Amino acid sequence: MFALLFTHGLFRRISAQGGNFNADTYATLYVVLLIGGRIVGRITQNSEVFGALDLLGLVLGMTTLIPLLAAQKAANQACNDPAGEQNSRLTFGNWAWCGLGTLGWLLILVGMLAAE
Repeated sequence: MFALLFTHGLFRRISAQGGNFNADTYATLYVVLLIGGRIVGRITQNSEVFGALDLLGLVLGMTTLIPLLAAQKAANQACNDPAGEQNSRLTFGNWAWCGLGTLGWLLILVGMLAAE
């Protein structure tokens, strides 16, 4: 829900800081793809067979990366770091959060498999 509320403002802020991209277009594309993927996901959540709508939901979810990559590239340009090297290494804290996230996903997976 927060992505829907803050994407346009964030992308505009990146653009205002010198990121050369069309903030409103990419933000709208991201929100539309996000909502579309969620709608398709809700429609297919009770289906036991992987079908065309499931594939559409997967594609919509993956294509949200397009506007996010454009925003990241613009943010890197705005910071005078086109290669993104300033934040290219993971700290101990980053690894700790990655570990907690992985543990969370593993618990979800175990819960899903145990439910069957």
